[in-house]
Amino acid sequence: MNAEAEPYTFQSALDKFMQSFYHETTLPVNPDSIALYEEEYRKYHQKNPEMIQRITEMEEAEFGTGLPEDKEEETAELSLVPIQPRLAQLDALEALHGTMEEQYDKAMVVMATGLGKTYLAGFFAQRFKRVLFVAHREEILFQAKKSFQRIMPERTHGIYNGQYKDGTADCVYASIFTLSMQKHRDGFAVDAFDLIVVDEFHHAAAKTYMSVIEHFQPKFLLGITATPDRLDGKDVYALCDGNVAYQMHFIEAIRRGWLAPFQYYGVFDDTDYSQIRWIGTKYDEEQLMAVQLQEEHVETIYAAWVRHKQTRTISFCSSIRQADYLAAYLRSQGVKVLSLHSRTTEMSREEAIRQLDAGELEVVLTVDLFNEGTDIPRVDTLLFVRPTESLTVFTQQVGRGLRLAEGKSHCVIIDLIGNYRNADVKLSLLDVRGDEERSGEK
Repeated sequence: MNAEAEPYTFQSALDKFMQSFYHETTLPVNPDSIALYEEEYRKYHQKNPEMIQRITEMEEAEFGTGLPEDKEEETAELSLVPIQPRLAQLDALEALHGTMEEQYDKAMVVMATGLGKTYLAGFFAQRFKRVLFVAHREEILFQAKKSFQRIMPERTHGIYNGQYKDGTADCVYASIFTLSMQKHRDGFAVDAFDLIVVDEFHHAAAKTYMSVIEHFQPKFLLGITATPDRLDGKDVYALCDGNVAYQMHFIEAIRRGWLAPFQYYGVFDDTDYSQIRWIGTKYDEEQLMAVQLQEEHVETIYAAWVRHKQTRTISFCSSIRQADYLAAYLRSQGVKVLSLHSRTTEMSREEAIRQLDAGELEVVLTVDLFNEGTDIPRVDTLLFVRPTESLTVFTQQVGRGLRLAEGKSHCVIIDLIGNYRNADVKLSLLDVRGDEERSGEK
């Protein structure tokens, strides 16, 4: 400020500044005062979860997966709120910047669902001129576009998929299924993008992703995922030269207060899975359903759910027939329930999400629909009525219930545990130890 032009204003501002600078409550900025502030920040947000809720509504996982119409105006208002990185994102950004200083040109970030991987990618993308964001689901592309726009409103943003072909924008959000076609890939120069972000990076070992990764030569390749390991044994780590820049498991995120804690109830399932044929990576569906579609089995599930449930439940089923069968039983008990899958016609997925979030539905039974990219923060109960066939999928499904939300103290996980494959690996993931959980219900 020009002191000669505005002597009174300048002097007044200077006086105010010096009063604040020397005030008895002013703290110096150093590692100790920053640590103190961080602790106070966590305590405040734990006591005031509605602040977290406002942020969560804009988060990557399920922002943009079909917002109900009555939230459109609210979304427009939220889009005007300045975006700043959260604590987990700040840690990851610092690690990525360090990686670049060490001359790496690719890296993977492993962050638990709910910590804002898409926003992290957006903050990191500010360093680069042209950005390509690649994902395997359309809703993730549109969600990423909204997130990046909030961070970089001055740039142009375009979708590149089966319907739209805006490949000239500063930030392009491309469907892997479109970009993996050579005729579309060849429309881009190999050095067209400075940064390429691959969402759900554990998919990247597939041929479709490899064709894209091998075509481009960006200044930096960033893979983001909550679950880096693949059931087929393909090496995802090799795609980023083994460079995992940052890793935050959901157990550690819970400990830091960034995700909701959970209570796990392992419910004994007396099914003899050794008698059910194992085909490659899963159980024979017909033999499995012969066990699951029995009233006694469903009664066990219902009793456990009634005993432990909270307000909003997502249940993960093995098959459409199991989901429909269980839905019919719950409905007969007066439960407001929906079986949601590819053949559901009574309501759209977006309407189902709205009704569950609003508490109009108590339970949504699904078959693999909510594994990735769906955010319903107020879901506080997860019901697993299927044997775990993939640790990656189970980790993603658990993440559906760990978002922070107003009035939500924790998530309840109700899991039918039997002698099926991968059960012990699953328990190690949840940090559940001892024989108590294996022998019955905790």
